[in-house]
Amino acid sequence: MTERGSRLRTPWVIGHRGAPGHRPEHSRASYETAIRLGVDAVEPDVVLSADGVPMVLHETELSATTDVARRPEFAERRTVKVVDGSSRDGWFAEDFTSVELQGLRRHERWPHLRPGSAASEGGAVLTLAELIGLVDDTAGGECALVIELKHSDHLRAHGLDLERAVIDVLAASPRPDGRTRTVLVESFEPEALRRMRAAGFRGDSALLREGGSLAQVLEQAEAAFGPAGRDGDGPAYLSIDKDLVLQHPEGAAAAVRAIRGEGWRPLVWTLRPENTFLAPRYRRGDDPAAHGDYVGEWRELLEAGVDGVFVDHPDLFIRALTPTATAG
Repeated sequence: MTERGSRLRTPWVIGHRGAPGHRPEHSRASYETAIRLGVDAVEPDVVLSADGVPMVLHETELSATTDVARRPEFAERRTVKVVDGSSRDGWFAEDFTSVELQGLRRHERWPHLRPGSAASEGGAVLTLAELIGLVDDTAGGECALVIELKHSDHLRAHGLDLERAVIDVLAASPRPDGRTRTVLVESFEPEALRRMRAAGFRGDSALLREGGSLAQVLEQAEAAFGPAGRDGDGPAYLSIDKDLVLQHPEGAAAAVRAIRGEGWRPLVWTLRPENTFLAPRYRRGDDPAAHGDYVGEWRELLEAGVDGVFVDHPDLFIRALTPTATAG
């Protein structure tokens, strides 16, 4: 991924939903913290409101990260929907206007693992336009955007065009210095990436894949976008669960070579220091919330040669880049 105007390191350090190891995910404070800690990019997940406004939310269902379940005025909107093949019970962004969504307050997804974040104020739900404005105000546009399109096909079934709405917001949000904004768009849905290209998006793209073996993932990617990971308009990046790299029978470096051998550039997610998220060989003790040997795990990925990493604690990752770093 080459920047068109600002500094990038190798690997690309991407603040996953901001810096949710410190503040509730996707909150203003989470993104401000990530930028202050020196990330190269921030990654917002984006869905649509009922009135077609791109909103920064992890998924369409709202109760995991907002206070919607405690708001009596919205009690009657609780429903059951099938989203991407799975039945979900809750409240859904496409049933709320953007103003109503902005009136909700965020909370920590995992209070038992991150009590410090849980004790902080989550703030209001952001629109994508507000987040871009925050990036420009805080980093002068120098921080790139990695936008994940969430539940695109589901939203289209409700008459909502996520790809068009995101392109329109980007077009209406030029960098304050007039230079080209660095944007990568990613999705688990190949058709969503194709629609972005067809609608005129010319930035970088990443196909998201998880689960199964690395060989299966590469086969799925080839089936979606042709040999060497591209069909002319397909994504250059393959964004995958870190465990697919760490669990490769021949080691992480062999996994990265296999990905590159198919024409892809690997991004890995999500790097978190708590024992519950680390590969078993890097866990220390029985407390799932305690930090294990995250430096060891992250350095294995770095030495394998990945192009970018999605991190919850940007400060811990950047510190892990130093030769003498230890977990703690």
